[in-house]
Amino acid sequence: MLMDKEITKLEIEIAPDTARDLQTFFDEQDWDRQEALRSLVGAGLMAMRLKTFDENPEKVLSTQARARWLEVEQDLAVLRFRMFELEQANSRWEMSTGAIKTQNIAFEQMIRAKDQELAELRRIIEEKDKEIERLKNLAG
Repeated sequence: MLMDKEITKLEIEIAPDTARDLQTFFDEQDWDRQEALRSLVGAGLMAMRLKTFDENPEKVLSTQARARWLEVEQDLAVLRFRMFELEQANSRWEMSTGAIKTQNIAFEQMIRAKDQELAELRRIIEEKDKEIERLKNLAG
């Protein structure tokens, strides 16, 4: 499943007491606030889906199946976001790697050009040394 390329921000207004209760619960569980909220949304969605089953008794899931489904929905909500974050990080890494490779190619070209300049300067120095030696021999 391909993830969307942008985060969808969900904003709701809740009572201050509810916000405090949620934060207290998240702190007690030692959960990251954003991850806990994603789990809560996944669990809420699952609970709403279960209501449909409750209205039709022959389709009611066992308590154990409901608990497992709730756990899976929570994990899925968190994993979807983590996958999205990893896709973004991978994209940034690929762009960064491409820039580094391009810069490396430019540096290699610059080094080759400097090596050629250095070889030319060595040749000129060698010629000048020979000319100086020749002039010393003529003078001496």
